[in-house]
Amino acid sequence: MLGTDVRRDARSGDAEAQFELGCMYHDGYGVRQDYVEAAKWYHRAAEQGHSGGQFNLGLMHWLGVGAPHDYAEAVRWFRRAADQGDEKAQFALGLSYLHGQGVAQDLVAAYVWFDLASRAESGAVPRFMTTWVEFIATGDHEASHMRDHLAEQMTRKQVSEAQRAARQSMKRMAAVS
Repeated sequence: MLGTDVRRDARSGDAEAQFELGCMYHDGYGVRQDYVEAAKWYHRAAEQGHSGGQFNLGLMHWLGVGAPHDYAEAVRWFRRAADQGDEKAQFALGLSYLHGQGVAQDLVAAYVWFDLASRAESGAVPRFMTTWVEFIATGDHEASHMRDHLAEQMTRKQVSEAQRAARQSMKRMAAVS
């Protein structure tokens, strides 16, 4: 979409155009860079169920860029995107549970989200995900590696519980899509 078409369609309520306009404001592409304006458009797309808007809005809350710094709010948006199968959001939830940021620390839940992300892993790390990963000092952004490393710290019972929960989540997500 061209910039003027994106603006028109975004204002008329098109979720994909709202997401694209958010990206334009985030990156300063064709418009003055404005993180607050980006968050506004991501929020509009996210409210309509756009998983990219949900993930990006969650990330902005996580980082406190363009939106209030709020881990719990970030996790809320990550979960909505992750439930639609968004692997970046699933990975973000794994990190959230691993570090207890925005949620209570829970190694089983972290394993589940890393496992789900690893099953869908495209290798496409979002533009500013690498910075975020470095920010929380994980050092590794591959979900399968995170899951396997985490399993080494868990009991067999926890790993078994996490694997069962991951399978159930995969079935639930498949039924929704």
